[in-house]
Amino acid sequence: MSDGTNGTESLYDSLVAGPYSQFCGGNSGNNMESCVKIADLAGGGYSLTDSKPEGAGRELRMSEDEVITFARGFLKERGLSL
Repeated sequence: MSDGTNGTESLYDSLVAGPYSQFCGGNSGNNMESCVKIADLAGGGYSLTDSKPEGAGRELRMSEDEVITFARGFLKERGLSL
């Protein structure tokens, strides 16, 4: 796992470098309330946010290795593959 740094600075010190891509599913009654959004960070890493109103202004930042480890584990745990 990453130590949470991007070079010598924290991922939370990095600027969002690109637009957010939105992935939706599991609709809870409103098409815009079941989405996860992800954007690149300057220097590497990702910013992840939630589309629900109560998630506004909150984000989780992860290194590329952390995102890959999460995705692989999530798929494996559910017996899914790409």
